[in-house]
Formats: sequence, C-alpha cells, structure tokens
Amino acid sequence: MDALNHPILEIVFFDNPIKSYLIALLVFLATYTILKIFKFVLLKKLKEWAKKSSTRWDDVIVEIVDMIGWPFYMLVSLYIALGFLTVPEIVTAIVKSLLIIVSAFYGIKIVLRIIEELLHIWNERRKEKLDPSLIQMLHTLIKAALWTIAIITVLANLGYDISVLLAGVSITSLAVAFAFQRIMEDLFAYFVIHIDKPFKVGDTVFINGEGGTVKQVGLKSTRIVSLKNGEELVVSNAQLLNSWIHNYGRIYKRRHAFMIGVTYETPVEKLKQIPKMVEEIVKEVGGDKVEFERCVFKSYGDFSLNYEVVFHVDEKDYNKYLKIVEEIYLKIKERFDNEGIEFAYPTQTIFLKSSNGENEERNV
Repeated sequence: MDALNHPILEIVFFDNPIKSYLIALLVFLATYTILKIFKFVLLKKLKEWAKKSSTRWDDVIVEIVDMIGWPFYMLVSLYIALGFLTVPEIVTAIVKSLLIIVSAFYGIKIVLRIIEELLHIWNERRKEKLDPSLIQMLHTLIKAALWTIAIITVLANLGYDISVLLAGVSITSLAVAFAFQRIMEDLFAYFVIHIDKPFKVGDTVFINGEGGTVKQVGLKSTRIVSLKNGEELVVSNAQLLNSWIHNYGRIYKRRHAFMIGVTYETPVEKLKQIPKMVEEIVKEVGGDKVEFERCVFKSYGDFSLNYEVVFHVDEKDYNKYLKIVEEIYLKIKERFDNEGIEFAYPTQTIFLKSSNGENEERNV
C-alpha cells in the first residue's frame, strides 16, 4: 500500500494521477483474466458433461460458450476499468457503444444457433422430413429478420432517432411487397407446400383435368411431367394451392369401376357364369394387390346387357396400377372369346316388309 502512495504516482496526466492508471490497468487485467479463466473452466466442465450426456443440447451449450470471443471480454474489462478513471464522456460513450454492438453481435449468433437446433429437432420429429434447402432458407430469413431487429435496437440504444428509419423501412417494405406481390405469393405457397405436404416429388397428381408426375417444387413454380404427352407443365405455386389437387400418390387403394356389355343373344346360362368368371380373373391377375368387390348384372341397355365390375388395387404407382387393369381387361376378353360370349356394340334392328307381306329383319 505504501508503494501506491509514492509521490511519483501522484503526478497527474489528463486529469488522472498515475496511480489511477495503474489501478485501472490492474482492474482491466484482473477482469479479463477472470473472464477467460471462467470460460476455460466452464468449457472444460461442459465438455465433460457433454461426453456423458446423450442429448444434443449440451453440445449446443458448449458451442454457445465457445463462440463468445475475446472482443466481448476485452470491452467488458475496459468498460469496468474506465470506472476508476476520469475520462471524457465521449470515451466512455464509445466504449459503451462498442460493447453494445459486440453484445448484440454475439447475442444474435447465440439466438440463431438455438433456432437452428430447434428447426433441426422439429424436422426430425416430422413424419415427412422437409427438404434441407427449405430449412436453410427458413434459417436465412430468420437470420435476416433478427439482424434487422438487432441493428434497429442497437441504433436506438446508441441514442439515434429510429422513427424516421422505421418509417422509411416500412414504406420501402410496402413498396417492395406491392411490386413483388405475385412473387411473394408464390414464395409463401412454396413454404406451405413443403410444410403442409399436399404432394411431394414423384407423386402423380391431377390438377384442373391435367395429370402428371411432380418433378420439382421450386421457389416460384412447380414442374409436372404430363402423363398425356410427356411435356413439362409449369404451374405457379400460388395457383397450384388455389386448385383442387387430386393426389394419386396418396392413394393406398385405388377403386376401379367399369361396365361390361354383352349381346342380347347371350344364353342365360352364360349370363349367370359371367360374375364368377370375372371374379376369378380379377383375383388371379391381381393376387394380394387386388381386392374384388362385385360383378353384377346391372341393367338392360339399348343394345347390350350391362354388368358392373368393381375392384380395388393396392398400388400407389399409377403406371403399375394401369398395367394391372390392362391385364385384367385382356384376360376378360380372352376368357369371353373362349366361352363364346360376345361383347355388344351399338346396333339397330330394322324390320322391313316385303311385297309378299313377309317381314324381313336386318341388323345395322
């Protein structure tokens, strides 16, 4: 203590004796050292805990503690040390401003790391995982929003009037939103498609009568390969969500119903055998993938006796489903030909009366 009372230490420079500068320096070094030792010890304990833990959050905490660098510790130490000196207000204000900026910087980094982990956990718990590019885009948008809020908050804490800035940002945002209204609608629809999952890449969908396989879901539009001619259909995401979407990729069992018409000349015994024939064919072709429902003599048509056939196909792939139906159709035709059962087609019977008074029948 006597050393601190030495006359030399009482010499004043810039309104402070040398003794005050030494005390401030000791406080700065002590604070900085304590903070660095605290970080080192804390990190060591946290890493030991992380090795024993099976959760991801302990690793996140280690990352958060580790990401806080020397600028923060130095500015905190400097700000505390300045309390032992008489310095111009501008010096204290500059150090305080730098501390606010650095604190905001590390604060945003910590919040973003936590949000990134929450997004990861949320996506892992979903039955259908989101595309990694979408997760990255969500993270980027959140990052931009947080940095904007941080800059405005820092400026407010530094004493700037942010009302004009907020007004300018609001007007600019409205102008941009109006100019890019359609693009923003499609971008929002892009997020809805990925989160709500009305369909996914590879699904067969029908939209406004047009059918195809989803090839790609982009930021503005979705690309579908047409089932009709194979051309690529480009539909805006917003328009897509405003349409009725028939998603055959989500069908677990496809119901297939059709009519069979046979001629009126078909004998009754053959008519009675048709339901059993069709049932046997459907079960033989489909196996475990096809569930037969019914085949019944449903109606008398203008030129045919009509049977309704209904069965269910357990096949998501549209092309494979069509192959099964095609094979059933061919087998029915083959079986009917072997049994002498004729399919009906539109005919008209005209009765003509000859000159000798006899009736003549002609099929047209």
